[in-house]
Amino acid sequence: MSSSCYSIQTIVNHLKHCTKLKQLHSMFAVMVKTNTNQDCFLMNQYISALSTFNRIDYAVLAYTQMENPNVFVYNAMIKGFVQSYQPVQALELYVQMLRANVSPSSYTFPSLIKACGLVSQLRFAEAVHGQVWRNGFDSHLFVQTSLVDFYSSMGRIEESIRVFDEMPERDVFAWTTMVSSLVRVGDMSTAGRLFDMMPDRNLAAWNTLIDGYARLREVDVADGYYTLLVNMNAEVNRWSEAAKIRLTMKEQGVEKRCPGSSWIELESQVHEFSASDKSHAASDEIYSLLDELDGQMKLAGYVPELWVVL
Repeated sequence: MSSSCYSIQTIVNHLKHCTKLKQLHSMFAVMVKTNTNQDCFLMNQYISALSTFNRIDYAVLAYTQMENPNVFVYNAMIKGFVQSYQPVQALELYVQMLRANVSPSSYTFPSLIKACGLVSQLRFAEAVHGQVWRNGFDSHLFVQTSLVDFYSSMGRIEESIRVFDEMPERDVFAWTTMVSSLVRVGDMSTAGRLFDMMPDRNLAAWNTLIDGYARLREVDVADGYYTLLVNMNAEVNRWSEAAKIRLTMKEQGVEKRCPGSSWIELESQVHEFSASDKSHAASDEIYSLLDELDGQMKLAGYVPELWVVL
């Protein structure tokens, strides 16, 4: 197909299906020949595609050929720099964008905040936070969530809490980020209270809280949350999820240390039975009888509520 036959939509479709860097180079050659490398929408798509190959150097070459890049192109470049662990270049490009009189969008700031985290510069983040306010994005959920995470990473948990408290609305990711931030600084009591207040809890929040308690050697508390999480998944028949949680928690050193047990008195002697225990003198006969009873119950159509024993 000759370059003259390529429409913008055709190029977009090709960019989306490029699986090799060489294919992207070919498409950029077409864009140059058709002068569509000046189209901001196409360049945004091209730069984003390059980011998946971690080739910000090629993105820079393409960007420098543009006469009037818009905010979407700048956002793609800033994000690309951050993904390539070049935070200083990301911050410098933001300054260039402002000098070119291109106003930022809400999508500009999460990448900038992450760049500040990579260089561990609080003053840069405070300046970016000021830009957030100046441009009217102080109520944008994902911008505020990024700030919560950044301030906690710098040990400024009071700032994280302030940003979180000022959010006009919060989604599950914002709640999880705040819980994670409190766990990061070791404030497990506040993290636990906030977790209990969450309207919806995702697996990330559960794992973060449990891991936090485990790291502080508060195994009893971690075990309580862990058992509750496993039982909740089992109750709704999410057995594979429950099994994954058990494995993850076992790897983290959190698991039920005391197996379920019961007692029975027979001929004035008390016999104790524990889960998976075979120490009883008559364990072979007992398990044989249990297997037989289990078979008969299944034939009778009984379906046990296994969640109660997890």
